[in-house]
Amino acid sequence: MFDINFCPCPMLAEVDKLESNTWCQCTAGYSKVLFERAFACQADVELLKSIKLGDPICLMKIILHNPSWR
Repeated sequence: MFDINFCPCPMLAEVDKLESNTWCQCTAGYSKVLFERAFACQADVELLKSIKLGDPICLMKIILHNPSWR
């Protein structure tokens, strides 16, 4: 699990609350690319919580498939 106590999206710095998780899915997609390149493997990223949707933290479940460091 990867959690942070702030919204990592610079596009939403001035936004207090969102009505949908569309922007958060963009961040999840960016995280997917970042982890896939960092570990040279496929990754699954699932958004579990979002500060902009009213949760106390942003939380993503990240599963790496055969990372190169193993």
